[in-house]
Amino acid sequence: MTRPAVATVFEKSAMRTSTTEAKMARDALRNSANRTKPERDFFKIDEHDLVREWVEQPELFYKYARRLADARLELSQRETAVDVAKADADNLIRERPKKFGLPEKPTEAAIKAAIINMPSYTQAMKFLHEAAHAVALLDAAVKTLDHRKRALENLVDLHGQNYFASPRDKSGKAGDMVSRRANRPLRDDEE
Repeated sequence: MTRPAVATVFEKSAMRTSTTEAKMARDALRNSANRTKPERDFFKIDEHDLVREWVEQPELFYKYARRLADARLELSQRETAVDVAKADADNLIRERPKKFGLPEKPTEAAIKAAIINMPSYTQAMKFLHEAAHAVALLDAAVKTLDHRKRALENLVDLHGQNYFASPRDKSGKAGDMVSRRANRPLRDDEE
């Protein structure tokens, strides 16, 4: 025996809740999307100021690792929201299958198909996909920072091996060559 008045109140409550949740989720995802954009280019390393680069590296890594953890929490919450939307839609469909164009005793496959078409479920899935995308972007940023750390280590090694040093003549012969060239008589083709 179904109670139409209760089902209607339940449906209205579910719609209000899903609308409020949708707004909250949209705002949260907008904020997490803003957090996925790096403030600076990770690929640019000033090899002339390695001290500053090394000092900033742990702070940058922690900032993005923290954002990644927050995004993973958001993803987990979106997965829960999908489960709730699916359960709510399942309950609505089972209470009043005719309202959704199904027979009085619908099959499980028919119920699953109707759930997929429910706006609250599709909206929850959209937010889930956006949250998963934010996690993927932040995961890439954290991996980039790990590669940046290795690049800094390699630059320090090169610096320690005088890779960036200007050429010097340790034997002292270069100065003699310059003075000999300046003092020699010019050839006919050099005039």
